Amino acid sequence: MARNSSTVVYQRISETPIVPLFFNADLGVAQSVLKACYDGGIRVFEFTNRGAEAPAIFAKLIDFCEKECPDLVLGIGTIYDAKQASEFIQMGADFMLQPFTTPEVGEICAKNDIPWMQGAKHTIAYLLDILTNIIRSDLS
Repeated sequence: MARNSSTVVYQRISETPIVPLFFNADLGVAQSVLKACYDGGIRVFEFTNRGAEAPAIFAKLIDFCEKECPDLVLGIGTIYDAKQASEFIQMGADFMLQPFTTPEVGEICAKNDIPWMQGAKHTIAYLLDILTNIIRSDLS
């Protein structure tokens, strides 16, 4: 489960002028970049779910943060579905970013008190679809 409460996550995000997002398939590189950001004052970091290695590296970064970056808020980005959301929550993600909106991911995040930030790309289309269905049902 998350290392930080949603209150801490939102507080740190509001205090942080920049949130780096990063992926590298090499664990050593990922740890070095994360630690350099931390040493430079960064306290919120998004590891991006790109590549087959991302889940294993993220799990190891969680352990790394426990020892090397104890007050870092570490989230995961580029989550596509509820299965991925559940897996990364179990690994310890403090927050989750999604390039679009799927209600199932939002529900899982809400159930686990994980801040969920979704992109606008498909959110507008999703909301328009909902509104269209409401209007159609009202006209019937």
